[in-house]
Amino acid sequence: MAGAQKNIGLAGLTIYIVKKSLLEQASDDELRQLNIPLSPIAFHYPTVVKNNSAYNTIPIFTCYILKLVTDKLIKEGGIEHMENVNKEKAKILYEALESYPDFYSLPVTNAKVRSNMNVVFRLPNEELENKFIKEAADRKLAGLKGHRSVGGMRASIYNAVTLESVQALVNLVNDFAKANA
Repeated sequence: MAGAQKNIGLAGLTIYIVKKSLLEQASDDELRQLNIPLSPIAFHYPTVVKNNSAYNTIPIFTCYILKLVTDKLIKEGGIEHMENVNKEKAKILYEALESYPDFYSLPVTNAKVRSNMNVVFRLPNEELENKFIKEAADRKLAGLKGHRSVGGMRASIYNAVTLESVQALVNLVNDFAKANA
């Protein structure tokens, strides 16, 4: 199951791919006997499959946006191509941040578990973080302020963000560290 928001569609759309043989492994009666709660009917996969994904009213506009985004991804080279582009975007940004270990800190230190979509980092203090946000805005780079619960910076480099845009952020990362470290 995958949430679509921000990368291939609108918030609220969920895509799931289920092997049909798994749908019949445990009946509702067996689940009840095990005290396992049943899914709400809209998420009860056997019901959804039996009704061709139309047991309840599907979000037509959201599905249409998914189709447009999927068509665009295919036109641009497909999922494998986009995966490679996303890995490259993350690689160049992480490398830039790691070039200044005394200035930028990466809360996720294990590179194997870092996100290729949301690159989070901190600067030495809040004053520099605010200055970074302002300089980013001056360069037409937006949305870098970290999540309100953790602060810092969060570069969301989803599919729609181009390699050129990430390179512009890399340039800011380098220039800002040189000027402020």
